[in-house]
Formats: sequence, C-alpha cells, structure tokens
Amino acid sequence: MYWRLTAEDHIAAGAHVNARFDGESVRTRMRSLGIPLDRAAGRLSGGQRTQLALALTLAKSPACCWMSWWPRWTRWPAASSSLRSPRPW
Repeated sequence: MYWRLTAEDHIAAGAHVNARFDGESVRTRMRSLGIPLDRAAGRLSGGQRTQLALALTLAKSPACCWMSWWPRWTRWPAASSSLRSPRPW
C-alpha cells in the first residue's frame, strides 16, 4: 500500500493493472464502513488500512486468499461463510 495515495487512487491503480479487478466492490465496502475514499492511506487508522488492503485483495478475484491470522473484528461463522464466495460484499 502506498501511503500517499488515496483509497480511490489504489482502486484506480488496481483496475489499471488487472482487467478482472472489481473496484466497485471496494468502493461499496469502504462506504459501508464509513472509510473516506479521498483520504491518503497513510492518514487512515490501522483498522481502516487493514479493511482497505483486504478489500483491494478480494477485488482482484483471487482463486484463493490465505490469511495467516484471523482478525479480531470478524466473527468466525459470518466471516468464514462470506469469504468462501468470490464476492463477499
């Protein structure tokens, strides 16, 4: 993540380098969490940066997304069922 780029800049970059990138899912996720798209990543809180990073990763439509830790902000049953689908939002 580039500290000086805004969340919207990250979304635009992702769409530029990956034809399957779903930028609208990132925007929807960020809006639903109240995370401003026009704020630089370095000015977001740690939790907001984590949410942005996760949303950007899942917007790439990966076949598999391995997380070596389970974030405290997720509830296991709800999160595990939503992460199984390619588009959890």
